[in-house]
Amino acid sequence: MLKNEQDIVSAIQQDRRMIEILKAVKTLELPDWWVCAGFVRSKIWDDLHGYSERTPLPDIDVIYFDENATEESEETKFEQQLRARMPDLPWSVKNQARMHRINGFAPYLSSVDAISKFPETATALGVKLDTEEGLVLTAPCGIQDVLRMIVKPTPHFQTNEELAAIYESRLQKKDWKAKWPKVKVQPSKHQAREKGEKRGATIKTARLEFRKYQDEDFDFLCSLLSDPEVVRFIGNGRTRSREGALEFLYWIYRSYRENPELGLRLLVRSEDDVPIGHAGLVKQTIEGREELEIGYWIAKDYWGQGYAAEAAAALRDYGTEQLGNKRLISLIQPGNIGSRKVAERTGLALEKEIRLSGKDVCVYALETTTIEETQEEENVKQTRL
Repeated sequence: MLKNEQDIVSAIQQDRRMIEILKAVKTLELPDWWVCAGFVRSKIWDDLHGYSERTPLPDIDVIYFDENATEESEETKFEQQLRARMPDLPWSVKNQARMHRINGFAPYLSSVDAISKFPETATALGVKLDTEEGLVLTAPCGIQDVLRMIVKPTPHFQTNEELAAIYESRLQKKDWKAKWPKVKVQPSKHQAREKGEKRGATIKTARLEFRKYQDEDFDFLCSLLSDPEVVRFIGNGRTRSREGALEFLYWIYRSYRENPELGLRLLVRSEDDVPIGHAGLVKQTIEGREELEIGYWIAKDYWGQGYAAEAAAALRDYGTEQLGNKRLISLIQPGNIGSRKVAERTGLALEKEIRLSGKDVCVYALETTTIEETQEEENVKQTRL
């Protein structure tokens, strides 16, 4: 299993065909050259899918940077030389010193700068051989997304709606999920915002947006429900299979139908549309009393960054100010110290401990009067000052 940069380098070094291709390109002695994009990404995804045979590539993308010879005929000459050495491959050679004009961008500073402005982070990769034929990997947007098999736009392709539309068009054309089913595709920031508005995204914070779950979010939900550390203090603490996750998703959908203002919502980071968990106001019956619970789950990769507290505070304000509820609760198992601290920071106080579904549970509660009294106290303090 590929887990880091060294794993990627080792996997390519052991791929005889890839090394042959890199050696062929090296003989051209091109300035600032790389073999990039799908050549690297597809190798990684094939390995992560356990494929015994490589997925065919439409192109072998070779790039270089030469400001002194920007005629397209130069690129054609290099392609012909490569075809003479390895005629069975779909060579494509481009000088990045001129490609900014074709793409309508500002001039690139180097080949790596050009790679950073590829459409997808998982495609913004390149490899080459150094003077001693050691393998060099460049990943100006990082390797996390390609290893997690996430397709999302690079920061450059998030800058405006025109580039976002190009990215969305590529998603349709490439259809990566048909080749690599484990791949997770994320929309551009602009499209995600449009979808969010259609889904009724009514809660936002400085860093997060709350959106109703859709079928396309199922893989992320599975990742939450299958992580033993995430579900340790949820219900019976057991992970769920994909079938169990599907039942859970249907339960979420039912809650939307019963009351569109309630239910668990996908938590999406505003800056890059990455899902980081879910949260929402959920109906509960506690000792015969109808309650409204503030619930929040954060994926393990995003623990310790204040997202739970940010989401809980937003739900508190939404429930009391927009929905007019005078009382909100959170149900937290005693051992979940992190969630108990979040509840306290949000203004909820420990009210009692109960037995619920065979588990000891702390009931944290907040009354609207508590908020009003807190504000009154703050006003008194300011008056004294």
